[in-house]
Amino acid sequence: MTVEVWRVRVVEFGLLGALAGAGIGGASIALGRGSVPALFVLTVLGAASGVLVRRQMLVRAAKARTALVLDELPVVCELLAICLTAGEGLSEALSRVAARGTGPLSHELRHVQRAASLGVPLTDALAELTEKLDVAPLSRSLDHLIAGLERGTPLRSEERRVGKEC
Repeated sequence: MTVEVWRVRVVEFGLLGALAGAGIGGASIALGRGSVPALFVLTVLGAASGVLVRRQMLVRAAKARTALVLDELPVVCELLAICLTAGEGLSEALSRVAARGTGPLSHELRHVQRAASLGVPLTDALAELTEKLDVAPLSRSLDHLIAGLERGTPLRSEERRVGKEC
């Protein structure tokens, strides 16, 4: 979901909340128990409640996605280690792991690979992923990979094992 789509959804929820508040206020006026100021207050409270509900839904979805990333991280790291040990370069290993995975982290790694194939330096694409997901264990892992790439530290084994596939 893009920022623009999220903002539209917030406005939709605010309007729905305002309509609900206005409906309750209108019903109370029709029954002779309410007033116009109460109608106004209920409408504003309904709009605020709608916005807060949508925000809570976003927070809950973000926590669930972070949990999925954390669940997938050990598997991705293990597969990367296997591929690097087998002699593949980091770009090839990331490509292989991203193609095999099905979770949100694999999906984000596919975006990193696409960006790198379009000319964005791999270190920049990985740094962007670190900022985008903001998951501490993932950030530490990617920071180590970025540091290795920037310093020229070999990330793959010198022996290339022929016929081994991750």
